[in-house]
Amino acid sequence: MANDVHETELFSARLRKLEKENMWIKRGGIGVAVVFALILLLTRSRSFDTVSSREFVLTDSSGRTRAELAMLSGEPTLDLYAASGEPRVELVGGPEEASLNLHIPVTASHLSTASINLFEGSALMASFNAGPSTTTLDLRSPAGSGTAMLSVKPEAAVMDLIPAGPESPQISLQTDSARACTVESLTNSRSSPATASMCVDSPGLPAFKIADKKGQGAVLGVARLADRRSGKQRETSPASLVLRGEGGKLLWSTPQ
Repeated sequence: MANDVHETELFSARLRKLEKENMWIKRGGIGVAVVFALILLLTRSRSFDTVSSREFVLTDSSGRTRAELAMLSGEPTLDLYAASGEPRVELVGGPEEASLNLHIPVTASHLSTASINLFEGSALMASFNAGPSTTTLDLRSPAGSGTAMLSVKPEAAVMDLIPAGPESPQISLQTDSARACTVESLTNSRSSPATASMCVDSPGLPAFKIADKKGQGAVLGVARLADRRSGKQRETSPASLVLRGEGGKLLWSTPQ
C-alpha cells in the first residue's frame, strides 16, 4: 500500500514537470513565430534605395525580349523592341554625347511612322513624325493662337503658318522642282476663293500672281505663254502684265 502511494506521488510529480516543460515549449514556439513574422513583415515593407546590376531584360508572356537596359561597350543603353523583334527605341548616353533613335516599323501592314510628341497637360504642343514618304515637324502655340508646320514630301517641301482664326491669312512656302512656282504665299483667308503668290519661275525670274480657284487672275512679272504661231511655251519679260480668264484662258498681255 505504501508503495502504491509513493508511485502515485512520483507520477504526479513527473506529470507536473512535463506540463511545465510543455508550457515553456509553447511559449518559446510562440516567441519564435512572432520574431519570424516580424522579420517577414519588415522584409516585405522595406524599400530598397539602390538595385545594382549590369543588365535588366523585360520579356512578354511569350518569352520574347521587349526591353533591355544594359551597359554596352561601356555606355548605358535602353532598347525597346516590338513583338516581331524589330527595334523601336534606342537611348544611348555617351561620355560626350547622347542619342535617341526611333525606328520606323518596316513589317507593319499599314503605313507607319515614328514620332516624338511633347505635351502640356493633355494639350499637344509639338510633334515630330517621320514615315516612309513624309517627315513633318508640327509646332503649336500654347495659347492656341496658331500652328507652324514643316513637312518634306516626295514631291515638295512645304512650310505652313496657320493662324487660329478662320478668317486669318495663311502663309504657305513651297518648293517643288517639278513646278514653275517654287515659293508660294497664300495671303487670303482659308475661306476666300482667291490666292496671291510670289513665285520664282525658271530660270529664276520672279512673278507676282493673283488668282481665284477658277484660274482667273493676273501675273506681274515672268509668265509662261503659248506662242500664237508655233504653240510653243515662251517666257515673258520681268516687265510683263498678263490677265487670264476662267480656266487660265489668256485675256490680255503686255508687252505682246
